[in-house]
Amino acid sequence: MSTILRALRRLGADNNVYAKSDHIVRARCLVVAAAERGVLGQDGLSAGARIEVKETTGRATKGAFVSLSPEALSLETGKGQVAIERSRIREVRVRSGSRRLRRTLIGAGIGLAVGIAADRTLGAYLNNESSYDQRPLMFLAPIALFAGFGAAFPAYRTVYRAP
Repeated sequence: MSTILRALRRLGADNNVYAKSDHIVRARCLVVAAAERGVLGQDGLSAGARIEVKETTGRATKGAFVSLSPEALSLETGKGQVAIERSRIREVRVRSGSRRLRRTLIGAGIGLAVGIAADRTLGAYLNNESSYDQRPLMFLAPIALFAGFGAAFPAYRTVYRAP
């Protein structure tokens, strides 16, 4: 915001134009801040999307999104359809499959680093003290373990958080 205002000053805008532009910039910043906080109902949820709803009481409910009304958010759980009042909703998160691959790759990278560290320390010791022929296992085991951790837990993207 201050960069835009400094640019207007350098251009030699008169005070009236400067004051109007200041109000416009501040209004845009408020709009952006409101958009970042999220407004329930304008987030583009599609029917059938896997969501997790956290209530103000701390209870979390997972299921498939059904509908959103002015009074409540409805979702289909394993026990049937559930409607949660809007005033009780603290956070709504959508399951995101795109982050799973990223998390798996990050886990594999961490596993590779652990494998290299293990091979350089424990592997070198075992190689010197005995006939150690399990070097590929020293790399593959940590890579598989950490990549599995990354893939095992579902990723969620927050679409609404109550102010």
